[in-house]
Amino acid sequence: MTTLTSGGVGWLSVNTISGALALSTLTSWSPYLCLTIAMGITLVIAFFGHDVVQLFERVAFPLLTVVFLAGTVLVLLKADPGAAHQAVPGAFWIVVGSSFGYTGGWTVGAADYARYLRPDQARPAGWYAAIGNFTSSTVLQIAGVAAVTAVGVGNWNNDDPAASYAWLLPGWLGHLTLIAIVIGALSANSVNLTRARCRSRPWASDCRPPSPVPWSSA
Repeated sequence: MTTLTSGGVGWLSVNTISGALALSTLTSWSPYLCLTIAMGITLVIAFFGHDVVQLFERVAFPLLTVVFLAGTVLVLLKADPGAAHQAVPGAFWIVVGSSFGYTGGWTVGAADYARYLRPDQARPAGWYAAIGNFTSSTVLQIAGVAAVTAVGVGNWNNDDPAASYAWLLPGWLGHLTLIAIVIGALSANSVNLTRARCRSRPWASDCRPPSPVPWSSA
């Protein structure tokens, strides 16, 4: 089940679509062409396995951190906590459940990469993963809610949320944010696809626990 939800049915599909929409907004290309491009790049990165995924993540991390933090600050400054809305029955718990599910959905990924760590690194790695996962997910979800209030519920583009979010930012930062969304989608998809592959083919050479490897090289 986790292979399906992490692989071609669940998060992989969600992330690919978000990245494709951001690329389409940035380039004005067909969303279907952008979807094909995003999926193709994801497959290439995931095909070469864990080492290439790790390299890609190290390169993408600084860009994503700077762009999303800058965008989050500007969006929060424009947020309208008192924005008019029509809540459905149980809306609060729906949001709480969705938020917890989104954050919790990434938690199982830590176990897939624990095979590359020494046993004595398990506990600190778990704490770092938990703190990083909770912090990043929470901040981005708050930024998303703030963006909706800033644009207005009635004006929010549900067909292309990335366009509405980028509209709140200065032109250059809006473009960088769209690029970051594409890179972020590729980053998440590469991890998801590699996890799904290792779960379905645990005997593959790059899925088996290797000999003890120093943390710096992992």
